[in-house]
Amino acid sequence: MDFCWTLLIEALATIISLGILFVVISYFLYFPIKDSIKKREKFLDDRYKDANKINSDALKTQAAIGERLKASKDEAKEIIDLSKKEANELKAQIIEQANVKAKTTVEQAREQIKNEEIEMYEKLKDEISSISILVAKKILEKEIDPKVDQKMIDDLIKTIQNEK
Repeated sequence: MDFCWTLLIEALATIISLGILFVVISYFLYFPIKDSIKKREKFLDDRYKDANKINSDALKTQAAIGERLKASKDEAKEIIDLSKKEANELKAQIIEQANVKAKTTVEQAREQIKNEEIEMYEKLKDEISSISILVAKKILEKEIDPKVDQKMIDDLIKTIQNEK
């Protein structure tokens, strides 16, 4: 039985030394590595959360930029439409002013033509009167002869037509 006791003592000593070795290894290796792994996991989780937050912020910023871009496009369109409207109003105003000025000019020209016509008629009337007086003088200076009178009247008519 000696043999069994030694074997048993050796087995117990081995188990105890393995237990002590396990406790020492756990204390110096397992728990520090486990803590290190937990710290690393926490660090990675924090970075992942930060990355998600940054991604979320970027998406919000992108949406805000999209909205601003759309608002800018709408504002630019409104400005262009307003400019077109103002240009069309200015165009209509310029055309209206040109039409009024053209009408005024035409009316002035008509008035001037009418005045010149009246003046011309007055001059023509004066000339006809002068010619009539000359014809009357010539007729009075000559003898009264119907053929000569007719000839003088025809000459007078030709002279008036030539002057026109």
